[in-house]
Amino acid sequence: MQDMDVRIVELEPMRVAFARAVSSSPEKDAWATLEAWAEKKGLLDDPGKLKVFGFNNPKPFPGKSDYGYEMWIELQEEFEPEGDIGIKDFEGGLYASTTCDDLKKVGKMWKKLWDWCQASEYKWRKHFELEHLDNPKKPKDELIVDLYLPIK
Repeated sequence: MQDMDVRIVELEPMRVAFARAVSSSPEKDAWATLEAWAEKKGLLDDPGKLKVFGFNNPKPFPGKSDYGYEMWIELQEEFEPEGDIGIKDFEGGLYASTTCDDLKKVGKMWKKLWDWCQASEYKWRKHFELEHLDNPKKPKDELIVDLYLPIK
């Protein structure tokens, strides 16, 4: 995969606030819930400061328009669960990562990263495949997403 830059990274453990939605547009719905909460708490005053991740939960199934998506925002201070917002600890771990600068190509980039993993010395680790948004306040057509495939 010469046209794809793959980095091996260790994500550190972190505490996150999260929202999950199941719909035909769960990314948008989960982000709207998390964004409203995070704005009230001042967590988006500096949008690039805190890490924001998302992942399918549950994954899409052929023939079904609804699927789930969970969004996280890193926390650097203590918060309690509130309404549709949960709080949990992410244990971190080893990941193969690449960058996608076009949301229309995210699916293709995931396939390429998976194929890279299959051909590499690494093996897939059963965990969530994460998508890190560089700045969730950007318009969709300017968003850069780092893909994180769990490996061992």
